Amino acid sequence: MEALSDLSPEQIDAGCENAIKTAEQFPKPGHIRAAVPFDRTIFLGPPLLEYAETLTAEEREAAIKECANFKAEIQKHFEPRKPTPPKSKKIPLLAAPRSITAQLEELRRRGFLK
Repeated sequence: MEALSDLSPEQIDAGCENAIKTAEQFPKPGHIRAAVPFDRTIFLGPPLLEYAETLTAEEREAAIKECANFKAEIQKHFEPRKPTPPKSKKIPLLAAPRSITAQLEELRRRGFLK
């Protein structure tokens, strides 16, 4: 890292690309430095735009109030919903088709009861 500290990340990247293609062994800092294409222009992004200050203090305050009102309106639509209580699953009790004495007699007949 110290051997390449004066190069930009773009230069190191370009040097690594070229060194990997041409080096016979794993590229060392000297190989990378030798493979940096100095004639290659590096795009650093568009220049920063400068805007003239055209808002007055009153306009700025009005815009801040309008944004706060807009935020409040948006939050109304996205309020968390209250959880609904789960519906209870009650199983309806059905009347037995036979009386208890008839059921007991059937169980005795099958040998489940004495």
